[in-house]
Amino acid sequence: MQTFQPIGVAGAGGQPAPLAFQLRFPGAIEGIGQQSLDVAEGVQGLLPDLNQVVLHLLVESQAGIPLLMASLGGNVNDAAGFRDTIAAHVGQLQTDGGLRYLVADSALYNAETLRELDDTVWISRVPETLGTAREMPHAVTDELMQAEAALTYRAVGVVYAGLRQRWLIVFSRQARQRAEKTLQRQHLKQSEAERKAFDALCRQGFACEADAQAALDAFAQGLKLTTVVEGGIVARTRHAQKGRPAKGQMPTVVRHAITGQFASRLDIHARRLRQKSSNSRSLY
Repeated sequence: MQTFQPIGVAGAGGQPAPLAFQLRFPGAIEGIGQQSLDVAEGVQGLLPDLNQVVLHLLVESQAGIPLLMASLGGNVNDAAGFRDTIAAHVGQLQTDGGLRYLVADSALYNAETLRELDDTVWISRVPETLGTAREMPHAVTDELMQAEAALTYRAVGVVYAGLRQRWLIVFSRQARQRAEKTLQRQHLKQSEAERKAFDALCRQGFACEADAQAALDAFAQGLKLTTVVEGGIVARTRHAQKGRPAKGQMPTVVRHAITGQFASRLDIHARRLRQKSSNSRSLY
């Protein structure tokens, strides 16, 4: 804490973040005293040949000087790790370091952690997994797009975890352009895969109309970006044996097939684009 005084830094704001380190050796790392860190294999399910541990680092907001470092195992949950680290040290940081507010990523934003921070001022990104955060951009993004500025926002009042908060819904034209390119590529690939699956389904034959309808219903429920339009079942006859039938011989086998048109869900594309163009920040 004495580092701040000679350089004139107040240490008012702190920014906690988890840092993952990739290690080239297996096993556990011996910590201070009898403590040890569990080394997790892989990085979020990827790169299984790498091992990692986590360092929680809290820096002040003016010069980026570290206020707190806490080493954790590689399998630690970000939300729980943030909560435990802050709960253990925030009181001392406020008293000795002049800490007045925290700025953190969405790992901070969960009901249990926010209740423990009741006496602390904080700013956090709201995770997209929260239902309200997914729905809020759809209500205001179209309006924010009307402004000519590259970056616009709307402030809204929200109550979450029993706390009154102010959310900023931020719209970025640059983010929208990036999201549009990414979504077009992703949606084209997925739509093409769903179309090919529908073509394969239409080539199948079913013993009865009920089986064909059940297959169509199950397929339609699994679609993400497309829909079946005017889907139906048709009966088709064929001869029981292969080869040229005898003169006057009538087809005796009836098979049922699926028919219909395939269309893209533009509403889903537009909805995802609005969500990717805006994000939420919560201030308490």
